[in-house]
Amino acid sequence: MATVLAVVFSLLGAFLILDGMDATAPLGVAATVQVSGPVPSVSSRQTIAQIGDIADEYHVNVVKYVDDVRNPGTLRHLYVMVGNTEGKAAQ
Repeated sequence: MATVLAVVFSLLGAFLILDGMDATAPLGVAATVQVSGPVPSVSSRQTIAQIGDIADEYHVNVVKYVDDVRNPGTLRHLYVMVGNTEGKAAQ
C-alpha cells in the first residue's frame, strides 16, 4: 500500500510541477521576454517591424503565444517571427 501511495504522490507532484512550469513559460525555450508597463508610444506596425529586424539580425525565432479568448485553458495561438530557418519554431 505504501508503494502505491508513493507512486501516486510522485505522479501528482510531477504533474503539478510541469503544469506550473508550462503556465509560466513553454517548455523547451531558450529564453523568455515579458513586456509590461504603460501603453507604448509607437504603433503596433513599428513594434512588429522592430522585432522582425532583431530576429533577422540575431538569427533567432521569436514566438508569442496568446491564450485563446474562448477557450483559454486548452488553446493557444502562436505568432512566429522567423530569423533562423533551422530552428524548431520555423518548422
